[in-house]
Amino acid sequence: MQKNLAFVFLLFCLAQTESFAQSANVPLWSDYYHLLDRYEIKSGKMHDGYFSSFKPTLRQSAAAFVDSVSNVGVFESSSDKFNEKYLRQDNWEFFADSLEAAPQSKKPILKYFYRTPSDAFHVQEDGIDLHVSPVFQFDVGHDANSPSTPFINTRGIVVRGRIDEKLGFYTYLTENQAVFPAYTQRWIDRWHVVPNEGFWKRFGEAGTDYITANGYLTFSPTKHIHLQAGHDKLFVGNGMRSMFLSDFSNNYFFLRFNAKIWKFNYTNVIARLKADVFYYNDGLLGTKEFPNKNLVMHQLNWQVTKNFNVGLFEAVMFSPEDSLRTGSFDPNYLNPFIFYRGLEQQLGSPDNVLVGFDAKWNFAHHFSAYGQFLLDELSFTNLKNKTGWWSNKYAYQLGLKWVDVANVSNLDLQLEHNYARPYTYAHQSSYTSFTHYRQPLANPLGANFKEWVAVLRYQPLGKLQLTARAMLASQGEDTLASNWGRNPLLPYATFEREFGNFTGQGVATKINLVGLQASYQLLHNLFIDARFIYRKEQQESISLRKNDQFFGFGIRLNTDTKHHYF
Repeated sequence: MQKNLAFVFLLFCLAQTESFAQSANVPLWSDYYHLLDRYEIKSGKMHDGYFSSFKPTLRQSAAAFVDSVSNVGVFESSSDKFNEKYLRQDNWEFFADSLEAAPQSKKPILKYFYRTPSDAFHVQEDGIDLHVSPVFQFDVGHDANSPSTPFINTRGIVVRGRIDEKLGFYTYLTENQAVFPAYTQRWIDRWHVVPNEGFWKRFGEAGTDYITANGYLTFSPTKHIHLQAGHDKLFVGNGMRSMFLSDFSNNYFFLRFNAKIWKFNYTNVIARLKADVFYYNDGLLGTKEFPNKNLVMHQLNWQVTKNFNVGLFEAVMFSPEDSLRTGSFDPNYLNPFIFYRGLEQQLGSPDNVLVGFDAKWNFAHHFSAYGQFLLDELSFTNLKNKTGWWSNKYAYQLGLKWVDVANVSNLDLQLEHNYARPYTYAHQSSYTSFTHYRQPLANPLGANFKEWVAVLRYQPLGKLQLTARAMLASQGEDTLASNWGRNPLLPYATFEREFGNFTGQGVATKINLVGLQASYQLLHNLFIDARFIYRKEQQESISLRKNDQFFGFGIRLNTDTKHHYF
C-alpha cells in the first residue's frame, strides 16, 4: 500500500502542467514555533495562510507570516529585531528574489561555503534551489544514577530545496550514539524503544546507537493546495503536548493533502505505522519487517474571527495485518471528504475511531487561550450517573500563553493542563491502538493521568535564551498482572472492572520534573547549551521513590535539543 500510494502521488505531480511555489517544512523545534506564536499573539490577530494548529508548517507560509506581522510593529525590542533577522535568514529564499539579494556572510569559507549565514552550501540557478548544511550535536553531563557518563553524539546532514519551483524536497539524516540520563534509560528498558526514535541497538555497556532519517517531497498543483509524501512526524494542536497527535514517537510514512481556502484550512493524512517491534536485550531485531497498521485522519480548521479559530479532528486506526481483517487495505478510507465514524459503522468494521475539536483565542495582544477535547468512546447515561464505566474514554487539554509577562519584554509564560481517562487510546490490540513503534501517538504519559506543565522563556539578549520547565503529573500505573488503563498497547478487553473506574486508579504515581536551560546562539543555528534536569517519581503503594538529577553542557548545529521532558 505504501509504495502504491507514493507512486500515485508522483504520477499526479508529473501530470500537472502548472504548479505554484512550494517549500520544505519548518522543522518541529519547539523554540522555533514559539517565535511564530509569540508574534501572532502580539499582532492581535490571525493571519491569512498561517494556521498554527497543524504542524509542521511550510517555510513559505512562515516567511509570508513574518512579512505580515512586520507591518504591524511586533518586532519592537532588540531581541525581537534579532528574532526577525533570524527568521528571515533561515527562510531567505522566500524573501530574496536572487542570491545577490540574500543575506551575505561577512567571511565565506573558501568563497563557496557559508556565503549566507544559514547554509553551508547553496545553489540557486538553472531551475534548482539547493540548501545543504551539516548537523552536529555533542552533549556531555553527569547523573549520579547512571552507570556511565551521559552524552549524545550526533553527526549528519540536512538538505532541502526546489526543482523548477514545482517540486520541493527535504532530507535529514543523522547517526547517533548516546548514554541517556537514568530516567530516560528506564523508559528504554521498560518499553524497549528510544523516545522519539526508531530502530536502535546497544552501544557499549550502557549506551544506544540509532539512525534518525526523515525526508519527503512537496508539491503544489494550485495556489491553495499542497501535497506531501515522505517520512516525518506531524503535530496537531497549539500546546506543548497534544492530545490528538504529537511528535513524540518515531517518524512514519505519510501522504498529506492540505487545502487553504479563504478562512478554512483542511488537512488529510494517510500514514503507515508500526503496530509493534521485535526486540532482544541489546536492541531491536532487524531480520524481518515489523507488523504494520494504518492511520487516516483529517482536521478542518476555521478562522471564525480575526483572533479566534476552531478545528474538528477525526482519525481511524486500522490494520490489514490483524487477524480480524481480511488482509487488504480498505479503499473507502482513501476518500478525504467523508465522516470516518459514519463510514466505519457502514462497513461494520472493528477499527478504532477517535474524534475531537480544538480551539484558540488570541486576545489583548498578550494572551492566547487554547484547548483540545478528544473523544474515544462515551456513554452519556453512564457519564451522567457517574458509574465510572470503563469505556468512558476521553482526553482534554487547556492552556494559556502570555507574552511579555507583566510588560517585561521577551518574558513569555505558557501554562497547560492535560487529562486522559483510563483506557483512552487503547483498543482491541496494538494493531488498532493509537500508538506507533511502541510509543504513544499523543501524550507521552499514555492514559490514566492528570498533568500540569509550565514553560517560562526569557530572552534578555537576542543571542541568549533562558528557559525553565516544570511538570507535575499524577497517574495510575499498571502492574505486570493488571491493566488499569495506563498503557494503550494493552487490549482494552483486559480491563480490571466494568464500573467504578477513575483517573489515577491502579498504582498511584506522582512525577515531578524541573528543567532549566540556557542557550547561546554563537552563529546562525549554532548553539551552546547548559541544562539541569531534576525528576522525582514516587509510587506510594509500593514505597518506590526515584530521584534523578542531571547536569549537562553541549553544542549543537542545525538541530533541536534532544532531552525528554516526561
